[in-house]
Amino acid sequence: MTDRAHDDLNRSPVDDDAVDDLFSRAERRDRVVQLGVVLGYVGLSFVRPASLAPVARVAYHVTLAGLAAAGTASGLTREPFTDPKVTAGGAAGAAGVVIGFARTTEALDERLHRSIERLGVDRPRWIIAALSLTVGVSSLVLERVVTERRRALVEAEAAAATAPAQSASRSH
Repeated sequence: MTDRAHDDLNRSPVDDDAVDDLFSRAERRDRVVQLGVVLGYVGLSFVRPASLAPVARVAYHVTLAGLAAAGTASGLTREPFTDPKVTAGGAAGAAGVVIGFARTTEALDERLHRSIERLGVDRPRWIIAALSLTVGVSSLVLERVVTERRRALVEAEAAAATAPAQSASRSH
């Protein structure tokens, strides 16, 4: 019998290492995806959609929708959203919202761009990219805080669930 098989047979009802492994694998994957989404948005912040040709503008909006779908799907892969249908539906919904509001967000982008230009800034897209980066990093930090709190809650629930079973087995 391998060590892994032996460990699998002798696991306690709640294995703290398994909880840590589950969180760390999912967290690492989600962090990589979310970082990629943030960097994608920052990169697209350098593009002025109003100056794009129609085909390039469509590609720009599809790329934004893809980033929104990836970010949403990444967030919907852990408990309580482990159903692939929920993940797919959430990703499709996020992409649809981005496509649906494409004209509105493009108008807001152009208005922001012109406002920054009126302030005398030579390269307004750099300011917009810096704002995107700030919002993206803030989002990643907030997600990390929420994940740590969620991990503490799961560990507390696991400890509470095993505590009565352990005390009952000790009394026999």
